[in-house]
Parts: sequence; C-alpha cells; structure tokens
Amino acid sequence: MSRSRPDEAGLAVAEVRVTLADIDGTRTLRALGLSRSRRYPWLLSFRELRPVDARTLLSSGVVLAERRSAVGPVAVTALLCPCRPDRFPVSWQHDHDEPGHTYRVHGALYGDRNVAAASLTALTRSGPAVLTARQWAFLNACGPRPVDPGGLADLDPVPVTRWPLPWAGLRVAVEYWPVPGGPDVVELTLRTSSADARLMQAVLLAAVPDRGLVTDRTATEIAVEHLSSPRRRDRHR
Repeated sequence: MSRSRPDEAGLAVAEVRVTLADIDGTRTLRALGLSRSRRYPWLLSFRELRPVDARTLLSSGVVLAERRSAVGPVAVTALLCPCRPDRFPVSWQHDHDEPGHTYRVHGALYGDRNVAAASLTALTRSGPAVLTARQWAFLNACGPRPVDPGGLADLDPVPVTRWPLPWAGLRVAVEYWPVPGGPDVVELTLRTSSADARLMQAVLLAAVPDRGLVTDRTATEIAVEHLSSPRRRDRHR
C-alpha cells in the first residue's frame, strides 16, 4: 500500500515514537530515572511467514503480535502500518469496538515517517492465542497481500518492560526491549493530536540522548527484522 500523511487520511490522533537501539538499555533507563519506578512486564511475540517465503509480512506493512502478562488477558493484534484507512471499506475507516475486539486507526510518526496505522486487537483469557475470524476478515478486506494461516511461524518472544513516565505534563510510555540475540532497544511513545505530532516529537527528542537514536525503524520493526532473519527463521522450520 502507498504511504500517506495521517492528516491526508483525516486522522485526528497520532502516536509519536522515539527509538534508541544498540545501546546499554539499563544505563539509558537509569538516565531517564526509571530504574526504580513502577513497571509493567510482559512477553511480546510475533508471527511471521515461514522461511519458504523470502518476503516477510513486516516488509508488506503487516504485523501479527501477541502480548502476555502475568495477570490479565492475552492481547492478540493484527496491525497494518503503513496503510490508507481512507481507502478501506467504510466499516474499517474509523475507530470502533466490537464484542471481544477493539479497532483503532491513528497516525504514526517516527523519524521522518509520518504514516497511518490500523489495528484490530482481540482479548482472550483461555485457550491458544490465535487470530480470530474477525481479524482475518480485517486482514483480507484491508491488507496489502493475502496471508496464509498455515504459512505462519512463531518468532522467539521478547521480554518487554513498560514504564509510565509523567513528564512535562505529558503521559509518556517508555518500553525496554532486550531482543533475544539482538540489540537492546528503548522506545518512548505518546499519543497526541496529529496537528501537534511534530512538536511532541521534538519534546521527546530533547529528553533522550543522541547516542543510539534510530530514525527509520520502530522497536517492533527492529525486533521482527532480527528475529525473522534467515538464520533465526531456519530454527522454526
């Protein structure tokens, strides 16, 4: 799908991300004053195409993720980013809730990329965490390519830790991703209006060190690219 500016798609809300990678994650967290703060750990897993397909879902703008914590339900998400929600079927163009599902459309600003994202999340408390029929309907109706459920493999999980960071009157979330066999990643995220997204990005950039700053990828992209590399994907044949 072609990329678009969030305001071109008529989106009022934007998610701003600032990502640091190939760093000493623990030292970065201390610099942000988070080492002793209240934290929320979980395991984050992704599903990707098996090695027989050289082109990954991520390269097509499709992310399939599962989040598990010690308490609460398992969250399974189908995400399209970048995408054009204004070109989706009408029923998928705007935020809405359905039984067992939450659908959100928003802008996504990271580095110089100002795009749109759409996600459908399902919660489950028992049984295997798999995509629901409704999520497959979303992918089939709006996704850039067909996805064969039988062609997917689970990647190694990432033990993500999240901290809320009230800072300068803003509600910032900080996440630490020690990618297995890969880099340490720290990502700061906040939600704001699309009109204020660039300003809020500048505010976040002023709060983090320059070392390790990544302007062309998010934590999700870094993790999935590493975990789905040919060498690691061969382990899941």
